[in-house]
Amino acid sequence: MESKKIKTVVIATINGTDILASTEDEGLIPIKPICELFGIAARSQIEYLKENPLYRSVGILCMSTGADKKQYEMFCFPYEYCMAWMLGINSTKVKPEAREKLLDYQHKCVAIFKEHFSGKYSQIDAGLKKVAKRKARIKFLRDDIQKNPPSDERINELLRLENEDRIESRKPFSDIGKQIKSMISLFTEKEMTGK
Repeated sequence: MESKKIKTVVIATINGTDILASTEDEGLIPIKPICELFGIAARSQIEYLKENPLYRSVGILCMSTGADKKQYEMFCFPYEYCMAWMLGINSTKVKPEAREKLLDYQHKCVAIFKEHFSGKYSQIDAGLKKVAKRKARIKFLRDDIQKNPPSDERINELLRLENEDRIESRKPFSDIGKQIKSMISLFTEKEMTGK
């Protein structure tokens, strides 16, 4: 398993537990703070994740700064896998005060899956087709510019499309904080601040 050093930021504090995310594009989430939040054994969860082929394939050991500003080796994986893992947590094994919130989150995930598979997310498909079209056009323009004398018009179009592609490729990760905050917004202000 790969190990690397990452920088993290606190994206939320729930009942005194800091929820961290990396500041890098992968949006890596350390698992231990989430286990602490739900009151489940972090060590056994991490062992389970390391044994599960799905999570093992994306999991990474990272040197990360904890809430106490000390460096720790933490098992992390991308936020979308974190959300999937949380869907599989047995709510009877979590702290009683977190149980209902976890169940609510899991029900919302199921509703999203249902909507997706019943075809209500056609705009996602349209977006994917747009991206594929743009990538094909970029490839065509690059090949054309290499083979033929480039015109200013073609170069400008290529630069514009490459810039659009760069901006679009960052979007899924630029909203990580918002997505995780909305995911944990199921918790009340009192639960999030402890006050």
